[in-house]
Amino acid sequence: MKKLISVLLCVCMLSFCLYAGAYAVPIAAGDDALRAEFQGGSGGGLDYRYFAPPAEEGKRYPLVVWLHGIGSGNYAGDQIDSYDVCKWDCDEFQARFADAGGAYLFAPRCAGGWDLTTPAALKACIDSFISGHAGSVDTNRIYLTGFSVGATMVLKTASAYPNFFAAAVPISAVVQDASQVKALSGMAVWFFANEQDTYVSANVAATRSSFNTLSSVAADKSKVRFTAVSKAVTPSGATVGTQHYMWRIFTNDMFMADGSQYAYSTTVDGTGATISFSSPNGIISWLSQQSKQTQPTSAPGKSFLEKIADFFRMIINFFANLFS
Repeated sequence: MKKLISVLLCVCMLSFCLYAGAYAVPIAAGDDALRAEFQGGSGGGLDYRYFAPPAEEGKRYPLVVWLHGIGSGNYAGDQIDSYDVCKWDCDEFQARFADAGGAYLFAPRCAGGWDLTTPAALKACIDSFISGHAGSVDTNRIYLTGFSVGATMVLKTASAYPNFFAAAVPISAVVQDASQVKALSGMAVWFFANEQDTYVSANVAATRSSFNTLSSVAADKSKVRFTAVSKAVTPSGATVGTQHYMWRIFTNDMFMADGSQYAYSTTVDGTGATISFSSPNGIISWLSQQSKQTQPTSAPGKSFLEKIADFFRMIINFFANLFS
């Protein structure tokens, strides 16, 4: 009897260890349970919420950065409470991160709006988080995503640090400078916009302009995408309160509740090809394919001092050849 009890205890302990090492919360548990998986922290002058996958020794995980919209940074945790981005920590979605089996989710907060801070401050916050998780963050796979003014900050920050991020996903960006995206010619970028977005009347036109500009200079046009939505809905098909609220297409990984492609949406890439989606291969699968190691990069330009040195070297060579 004692031997049987011992065996049962061993089985229970083993089951617990396996359970603890897996993603414990399924999407069916609901958003509240998924939000509870996020922890708090601060760095670089900003506070943040983050989800950490149960890291395995020697393994590195992608980092997905989420930037909230205006009015969603009023209190610590608001950037998670205001959206269902928490779905990305469920076991089903985490398993979609190819070659990793999971990813860090990182949501910094800027009270009052991202126009009150700078790309340098945001990057300092991200750097601080990476330093605190040294060795477990795959710095070749850092993905910058965001909604509304957060999407505007995505474009500003990615353009300021094009060699830091592997991909950028701006959703319903409020203000856009089409010329700034030229700095992203070597990066994978996926734009989203809603034709019925009355909050930003020129939303689709501005996003399409940014998409067209980037497509014209992109090193790999297939890595640039634009999704136009004619009607924003919930995964069940219900119309959302305001058509500006486009984050659901992102947080539900491009799919409806029944697994079909997100309704009323059309996606094209920089080559003009139409992209279709079949569950479970949506946004997460696309992000997982993006890495700085696979991004085409241009050779860095020479510094002023290097150009001066080249000039004098040319003069010396000229006279050396003249009197030789």
